[in-house]
Amino acid sequence: MKSRENNQQRVIWNEKEEKIILRTLIRLMELIEIVDGEPRSPESYNLRGNIAILGHFIEIKNIRSDDLKKQLIFSSVIELRKTNKRDLLSFRNILENGVDKFFKIGRKKRTFIFPINITQESLKYKRWFKVEDIKLKIQSWTKLEKKLDIAKWKDDVTINYSQDKEFWLDPFIPLEIEIESYDIQWAFRKAEEAYVLLRTAINFPRIGMRGQMFSFEVGRPDSLFPIPPAPSFGVYDENGNYQGLYFNEFPEENYESVELKEEEIRNIKIFLKYFGNEAGRNTTKNLITRAFKRYTVALDSTDWGKAFLNLWQVCELLAFNPRGKEVFYTHKDVRKRVRTLLKQNDIFISDMLLVAYEKRNHLVHRGEFIDKENRDTVQNLKILVENMLFYLIDLEKDCPTWESLEIYYINAIATSKVIKERKRVLEKIEKRRKVSSP
Repeated sequence: MKSRENNQQRVIWNEKEEKIILRTLIRLMELIEIVDGEPRSPESYNLRGNIAILGHFIEIKNIRSDDLKKQLIFSSVIELRKTNKRDLLSFRNILENGVDKFFKIGRKKRTFIFPINITQESLKYKRWFKVEDIKLKIQSWTKLEKKLDIAKWKDDVTINYSQDKEFWLDPFIPLEIEIESYDIQWAFRKAEEAYVLLRTAINFPRIGMRGQMFSFEVGRPDSLFPIPPAPSFGVYDENGNYQGLYFNEFPEENYESVELKEEEIRNIKIFLKYFGNEAGRNTTKNLITRAFKRYTVALDSTDWGKAFLNLWQVCELLAFNPRGKEVFYTHKDVRKRVRTLLKQNDIFISDMLLVAYEKRNHLVHRGEFIDKENRDTVQNLKILVENMLFYLIDLEKDCPTWESLEIYYINAIATSKVIKERKRVLEKIEKRRKVSSP
């Protein structure tokens, strides 16, 4: 596969995709008008769709946010439109220059404040939590107000979201996360992932394996987590100036401060060790981390269909296909591997997963998911997922890599007769190697 790339270039695309890139570029330029020397582009489905197509086929080195990449691409299309040129070389040069200018601005340190509904007293002897490579500093509102403009954040919430100023302050303490990056969207996602995993480390030992169900109140699944996502998250620059907020569209109606016991705090530290980071991409810890993120998204969801799909995705993730799309991976494989991970050959597990799979197809392909009729399926899938997560944590000690985990699955599914034959053949191979070695 050839791509347009050299050591100096940050903009990369596959030669085979140049036709679709060029025709998309031309379509976009036709949507942009030049009025009095200034470009105008009406917001439309066609505009967003064409930008999305270019974003899919164009890679920009060291740009990890898809939104930022699309912004850089669209800015370059506008600049190209001003020149009246319509060739890929001109587009590449303009995009390369735009990316260079962006990186010359330099990395910026940003501070994100994530409220969490834990009592201050519970964490009085704790200064921070470390999740993967991110440090979440435990602060108080009083201390923060001395270095950050918290008042503007309060006003923003009140004016733009019709929310009481104190609604999200009283039951919460602030977690301060500092991240240096070129891209604010990527920085926020990194901070948010750390916040999600910390909440998971607190919540999962409290509810997992206890058979707790989603609440049926008001026709939607209320979060079971004692530590749900806060209503609002503040963003500040390196000088403490307020930059804006991220808002939880469906906050809880009531938040209560949770008191953590000393033993629970020790357990949080132990639980966080199960989470891997990007440096260990092909490790079982990394797989566990991704699964817990998805599980938390499911339980934070206020929509039964979304909760169900996210739980099913955890099943697929933990059933684990390291070869990805290169190998056809059916729901039968998922069902077999789930049974294997749960150490149960009970056909009941397989039948329950078959029902979940068929419900998943109805939801994905037909958009059908009637809450009242499918709640039991969601509940059962949730309990299965929690069992799978516990078993995978236990299995990680013996199977720390994707390679060892795949070997485990392949052999655990096999019959005793097949395993015996494999063992005989492997012993033969090992014996020959010893003989042939000098």
